[in-house]
Amino acid sequence: MLQIGKQKVFLLGLALATSAAAFNNCSNCQGAPEANAKLNKNEKNREKEKEKEKYRKQGPTLAHSKINETAAEKTTKGNALNYSTFSTKTDVFHNVYRRPSVIKERVLEFPGNKQFGTLFIFDKPSISRGDGAPKLVKARGLVKIPAGNLIEFLPNEHFIMAPHQLDKLPADAFDAVRMKYFAMDDAEEDRADEALLYLARFKSIKYLDLDRCEISDRGMEAIKNLPNLVTFTAMNSSITGKCFKKLGVLKELRQLKLQNTDPDLACIADLAKAFPNLWHLCLTRTRVTNKAIEPIAALKSLKRLDLAEDSFLDDGCIPTLACLTSLNNLEIPETRITAQGLLKLKHLPLKRVDVSISNGKPESFEKVRSVMKSTIFTVVTKYEKPPVSESEQTLFAPLSRGRKL
Repeated sequence: MLQIGKQKVFLLGLALATSAAAFNNCSNCQGAPEANAKLNKNEKNREKEKEKEKYRKQGPTLAHSKINETAAEKTTKGNALNYSTFSTKTDVFHNVYRRPSVIKERVLEFPGNKQFGTLFIFDKPSISRGDGAPKLVKARGLVKIPAGNLIEFLPNEHFIMAPHQLDKLPADAFDAVRMKYFAMDDAEEDRADEALLYLARFKSIKYLDLDRCEISDRGMEAIKNLPNLVTFTAMNSSITGKCFKKLGVLKELRQLKLQNTDPDLACIADLAKAFPNLWHLCLTRTRVTNKAIEPIAALKSLKRLDLAEDSFLDDGCIPTLACLTSLNNLEIPETRITAQGLLKLKHLPLKRVDVSISNGKPESFEKVRSVMKSTIFTVVTKYEKPPVSESEQTLFAPLSRGRKL
C-alpha cells in the first residue's frame, strides 16, 4: 500500500500504477485537474504504444515487457509492497509473440456457401488474440490472405460436425486455431476429439487454444503431429495428462496452460520430460501437491510459473522452485507458501512474485523485500469473479449436463 499525501491508493495493476500517481499529483494543480490527468494519461498511453511497437519490430520470440517494469519501479520506492486487484488482463514480464508460419500469400477456398467459422487476420506480431486489432473474415468461399499475415481459425459447428469438408485446404492454411465446443448430448461427446484429430493435418499450426473445449486425452494425442506448436492452452478442459508421454516430439513448445483442469498428478512427471524447453507453465487451480510438482525442477528454461489457488502447496515445494534457475515470474496467490519460504529463492532472477493474504500478512514480506530488492511483490487483494445471473444459469445449464463444466 502506498501513501500519497493523505490518500491511500490501491493499485489496480502495474500498468495502471503510473497513471494513478499522475492523477493524484495533479489533483492539487490549478485549472482543470481532470483535463490535465486525461492529457497525462493519453501521453503515457502513446509512449507505451511506441515501446510496444519497438519490441514488435525487434522480433524476439520471447517478449520482455520493460513497459511494466518501468512503471513498477516508479511505484515501489522505499521497498513498499504493491497492492493490486487480480485481473486476467495484467501484463506479464514474459510472453510469446505470435508470428505466421509462412510469409507467402495464402489463398483459402472453402467449399459451397457454408461458413465454417471465422478467420482472425493479424498484420503484425501479437501476444494474444486480445492484442492489436485483427481483421475478421468469414471462413466461406474464396479468401486471399496477404503475405506476412497471421491466420487464426475459429471453427464453428459446420466444421466440427464434418471436418473433412476442408480437405482441399492447403496444409499451411492456419497459423493458430481457437476451438470451443461443448456436446449437447452424449452422442456428440467425441466430436471435439474428432475435429482436433483432423486439424492435426495443418502442420503450420503454432498456437492452439482449446480453452473451455470438451477435449479429452484421445484428441490431445493428435497434437503430436504439429511439429511447429509453440503455445498450447486447455483451460477448463477434460484432459488428464495421460497423453503427455506421447507428446515428447513437440520440441518447439514454449507455453503450456492447463488452468482449472484436473490432471492425474502422476502425469506431471511426463509433462516435464515431454516439454523440457518450456518458458511458461500454468498449473493454476489444478490441485497439485508439493510431491507432484517435484519433476518440474528439471525445467531449466522456465521463466514463468503460475501456481495460484493450488492450496495444497506450502513451503515444502520451495526446494523444487529453487531449481528453476531461469525463473522470472512466480504466481502463488491462495497457496500456503510463506514469506520465510520465499527467502530461500533469493538466488533466482525473480522480477515479479504475486502473493495473497494466504501467504502471510503484508508486514511479513518486508524482510523479503529488503533482501530481494530487484523483485516486485504484488499482493493480490481481491479476485474479480463476476456473479452468474439466474438467466445465465438457466441458459448454460444444458451444456454441463450435470457435470458443472
